[in-house]
Amino acid sequence: MNRYIDFLDRFKWIIIVLTSVIMFGLFTQSKHFAFEGSYRIWFAKNSVILKEYDKFRATYGSDDMVIVAFHDDKGIFTHKALTTIKRLSSELSKVPNISRVDSIEPSD
Repeated sequence: MNRYIDFLDRFKWIIIVLTSVIMFGLFTQSKHFAFEGSYRIWFAKNSVILKEYDKFRATYGSDDMVIVAFHDDKGIFTHKALTTIKRLSSELSKVPNISRVDSIEPSD
């Protein structure tokens, strides 16, 4: 143990400078480090499972949505406002590529 301490004491400035240079070199290259958190790294590029999953997501898993909102000075729960919402929902459900329309419905 004394030999190790003597070595550190004898070469302390070389160790400090060398460690600093190595750390500086690592820090300057840290911009090239990347983290891949995707599940895709665990599958081959031509994986059948991955292709089937992508096909499934394309069919059923779209996160695309549009929110339509409007303002009525008399309030949102008036008969006029609810009728307008019902008519707007009905028209939106007729638009191509819209798979679902969620809205509040008036109780006549």
